[in-house]
Amino acid sequence: MSKTEAKYIAIADSIKKKILNKIYVAGDCLPSENSLCEDYGVSRMTIRKAIEVLVGEGYLKSSPGKGTYVREYSLNKFEVGFDIEEVIQGGYSLAKLLHAKIMAPTIDLVYHLQVAPKTKLVCIRSMLYQGKRPVALDEKYIPYFPGMNIKEDSFSYRDMANVVFGENYGYGYWEEVDVNGVITDDEVRRYFLEEGGDPGEKQPFMMLFEQKLYDSDDIPLGYGRLYVEGDICCLQGLSKV
Repeated sequence: MSKTEAKYIAIADSIKKKILNKIYVAGDCLPSENSLCEDYGVSRMTIRKAIEVLVGEGYLKSSPGKGTYVREYSLNKFEVGFDIEEVIQGGYSLAKLLHAKIMAPTIDLVYHLQVAPKTKLVCIRSMLYQGKRPVALDEKYIPYFPGMNIKEDSFSYRDMANVVFGENYGYGYWEEVDVNGVITDDEVRRYFLEEGGDPGEKQPFMMLFEQKLYDSDDIPLGYGRLYVEGDICCLQGLSKV
C-alpha cells in the first residue's frame, strides 16, 4: 500500500468513527473539502478519495454543488464486497463483448431504471471466461442519448460506474447490489452454450448479482445483471456489529 493510499484510508476510518460515535449523525453535512484538507493536512484529492470510500460503503451521500451528507446506516450489518475478480473463484482470463445495441426497455427494465416505456436503452452484454470455459454473463443497461457512441469497438470491459461516467466519474453516485441464487432461463443458458459451454452439463443454477447505479438524487443511472456459474461463485463477507 502506498503512502497516498494509507492516508485516504486512514482519513476514511477517522470520519467513519465520528459517524459511528454520532459526532456526525444522519442528515449532517460534512465540513467542506477545504476544511477537511486543513484538519487532516492533506490535498483535496486525498480527501475526495476518502469520501469516495465512505460513499461506496454507504456511510455518506454526495450531492454535487450541495455537499456531502451522512446517510442512514445500521450498526448490525454483513458486508459482502462486489468485485468480479473475487466473486468468480479464480477470477477470469478473458472478457468478450457479445454485443452493444439499442433496445426498447422491457417491463422489468422500466421498473429498475424508472424510465418511460418508449425510452431507448443501450444493452452491453459480455461473456467472461476461465480458459475456454464461459463462466459468467454480464449484462449492463443504461439510457441511450443521441450522439452516444455504441460502436462495439469503442467498448472495453469495465465496471458500471466507468461505463456510465467514463474517465470522469468521482464520488457523486452510489451503488446497490442484490445477490440471489436462480434457476436460469433458456435465453441466459443459450449464451453459455453458444460460447462453448458443455451442452450435456445440467447446471441451470447460477448466482445472480443485480447491480443498480444511482446519482446523488437517488435517480437510477444504470442497471446490470451478472450471472455466475454456481460451482465457481465465491462470496466473502465481513460481519460488523
